[in-house]
Amino acid sequence: MTSYNREKPIKVLDSAGLEQDCIAVVDTLADSSWISRRRLYELGYSKNTSRRGKITKLGDGTLVRSQGTAQLSWRMSNGLLMRDHEFEMLPNNDIDIIFGDDIIRKYDLVVINWENLCPLVTAQEHETPGKLE
Repeated sequence: MTSYNREKPIKVLDSAGLEQDCIAVVDTLADSSWISRRRLYELGYSKNTSRRGKITKLGDGTLVRSQGTAQLSWRMSNGLLMRDHEFEMLPNNDIDIIFGDDIIRKYDLVVINWENLCPLVTAQEHETPGKLE
């Protein structure tokens, strides 16, 4: 059985133009893509506060207020193509980068295999309207 790891190694250009290793977590339910305050400063960047205060939803439903934004260049560790994206700055410092719905759609990072799609439906209890005799 193949396991799926949602943590992806990526390369991000730091403020000196050198590639640095980061870990990105794919979160299909997050509205926006995020970088932690800790990682942003480790990369030598400061935040742009012109859009500070944007509120968005994370994958677990938590509403988070952005502390600012940062325009970053990144690529998958095994890829050649550098991409640019504006990331919201997350006040939480536990995760380097979160790839949210915006970046997933922009770069087609998640592809649905319709042939092998198996929809999962939550079973619900229903009351029987009457007894069968």
